[in-house]
Amino acid sequence: MTVTTSTTGRKTLAQYNEGFRSYGETTDFSTMTEYRVGKWGVAWSRDGYASRGQGGDKTHMSVVTVITEIKPDYDWQSYCVASVRVGSWVTREEAAKRRARQVAEHGKYGHYCQQPKVGDVVTVRPVCRFENVRGTGAWTAEQADTDVVSCLNCRRDFFKEAVDGVEERRKEREAVEERKAARPKPARCFWCGDIRPKTKATAAGEQLPCSYCKEAFETIWWVETTGYSNSYFAECAKPHLAEMAITDENEAYDRLERREGKYFR
Repeated sequence: MTVTTSTTGRKTLAQYNEGFRSYGETTDFSTMTEYRVGKWGVAWSRDGYASRGQGGDKTHMSVVTVITEIKPDYDWQSYCVASVRVGSWVTREEAAKRRARQVAEHGKYGHYCQQPKVGDVVTVRPVCRFENVRGTGAWTAEQADTDVVSCLNCRRDFFKEAVDGVEERRKEREAVEERKAARPKPARCFWCGDIRPKTKATAAGEQLPCSYCKEAFETIWWVETTGYSNSYFAECAKPHLAEMAITDENEAYDRLERREGKYFR
């Protein structure tokens, strides 16, 4: 089952931006503010780089401010130095050395800093929320348009759609359960149910025991077949080893009994 979203009456992203898109500037950048569709975005994030997660599974209609131009005389050193990690355990002298070294290595191979780029997302404000939120960025119309917006609040408040939240969430839960049911079941130990790693044997449908149960089965087999608990003792047969084998067999039976069905769900 696939959860679909009604998009009847929605204008495209380009239509919403007509008359809404605006331009501004700071001492360092020229910026553009427009509507975009996507998950929640984090400041100074390019394509999800250095982001803090996906921001949930919903797509939103958002007001996004991005950098369109970087002025040639902007203060790049402040952004470069901002990426230096300086904790309370670092002395002032050491912190100053780290910052100086960071600026001196700017532009060299392997250097990392928070120098802004054209296209960086400065702020993101979903139309269903008022505070700046954090996630992985906002996409452009070439990647996502208004037809993919799935946030119930965006649909209800921005697009003025009649949304039954209870019914929508029920459909989402059903879709999740269907996806879970469609997943292949993992291979399990036929005795205790512990999940086994995927191998050619398990892929072919063989039911193999886990290492714990396998050891117990082998001990029982050796005792019942040879009178000793393993091949080494069988080759070096001595009376006291036979007595030890009985003890090992009883312990193996106890282990199997304790593990029987332990991990089956």
